[in-house]
Amino acid sequence: MNNLMSLFLLSTATTAHQKKVAASYKYACQQKQLLRTPTCAQPNRETATTPPQAPITKVPMVSSSELAMLNTLYQADEATDIPASTGPFELPPLEYNYNALEPYIDEATMRVHHDGHHRTYVNNLNAALSRYPEFYAYTLEELLLFSDRLPSDIQTQVINNAGGHYNHSLTWKLIGPPTNSEPTGQLKTAIETQFGTFDNFKAALTLAALSVFGSGYAWLILNPYGRLQIVTTGNQTTPIPLRGIPLLPIDVWEHAYYLKHQNKRGNYISDFFNVINWDRLGERYDAALASLNLPTSTTSQ
Repeated sequence: MNNLMSLFLLSTATTAHQKKVAASYKYACQQKQLLRTPTCAQPNRETATTPPQAPITKVPMVSSSELAMLNTLYQADEATDIPASTGPFELPPLEYNYNALEPYIDEATMRVHHDGHHRTYVNNLNAALSRYPEFYAYTLEELLLFSDRLPSDIQTQVINNAGGHYNHSLTWKLIGPPTNSEPTGQLKTAIETQFGTFDNFKAALTLAALSVFGSGYAWLILNPYGRLQIVTTGNQTTPIPLRGIPLLPIDVWEHAYYLKHQNKRGNYISDFFNVINWDRLGERYDAALASLNLPTSTTSQ
């Protein structure tokens, strides 16, 4: 987004409600850089509340403080914004072969999931934005965080399809050929500190994924205080409006597993853990934690 658009958005956020929201938001600090301010305010512990666990239906208004928080480029999200000749977004290629996740996720599912479903989200998103090219400069994160600024006739279409594009792009980057590995480094320490054991963590994330009614996602996110948190969202809703950084999604739409696992969602979730790229997820966690710039004592609790 150019400076003129940034100044325009800054000038539109003036209400007391927006300022209150800004006090509890830290998410924007981890997103693509809009304003190159050197620092980012810490969350207000007195006014911050626990992020909602239910599906999000509307992105809140964004204040000038929140926009100012968009000063840190979150490296892990760069690949979600690939320019295309037919619109601002393009289907990202897989970094591995379609059959590379066997025997846990089959080739047929990967072809349908990536080439079919994900491509449809990208095409629909580009089609919606083509009616208002002034939004071509927005990143996926900006479209989702500032969705209440979109024209009403494309708002729902953009939220659904930008969410689908974001969620799938992140998923492809965080899975890969099975390695029988587990978390290491700071991520392992955080998991063991908060959940006791890796098995306890897997059980908690599995339970969340099983609890999603119909279609949606279970997520591991990093909250503003540097602690891991498990949340769920419905359909293609993302955790972007929450006060946290999305780390790992588990897609429980039936198209993600039905060809191989049929109605056995639990078996699919168990298999999914075998294709998580824990090294890359650990790098994402390290970058997210560093971007919060919290005292060491806070993150070690």
